[in-house]
Amino acid sequence: MATGYRTVWFLFQGKPYDIGRFYRPDGTWTGYYVDILEPVQWTNADPRTLHPLVDLFLDIWITPDRRYLVLDEDEFDQAVATGHLSPSQAHHARRTLAELVEQVERGAFPPAIVTGFVGENDP
Repeated sequence: MATGYRTVWFLFQGKPYDIGRFYRPDGTWTGYYVDILEPVQWTNADPRTLHPLVDLFLDIWITPDRRYLVLDEDEFDQAVATGHLSPSQAHHARRTLAELVEQVERGAFPPAIVTGFVGENDP
C-alpha cells in the first residue's frame, strides 16, 4: 500500500477470512482485499482478545464493480511445497477460496456490514 492510502479492516469471529476496504489518499474507495485465514478467534465475546491471525497466503481483490482477482497463488504453492502450510491448511485455504469466489460471483460476498460501510468520501 502506498503512502496516504487507508484501509478499514473487518474481522468476523469464526470466519476464515478478513476483509479490508481500501481508499486512495483522496478518499476514493478502490475495492476490497480479502485474506484467506485460519478461522478468526477471540476469547468469549471480546474482540480485544483477538488471537494471532494465521494467513494462508491466498488473497482475493474485489473491485467496486464486483470483478475479482485471486492473488498470491505462487506464494501459496511455494508455502505448500516447502511445508510452511500443512496439507490440512492447504485444503482449508483452497476450499475457502472456492467458496468465497462462488459467493462473489453470486453477489453474496462481501457481507452487507462491509459493503454498507460508509467512509468519509463514500457515496
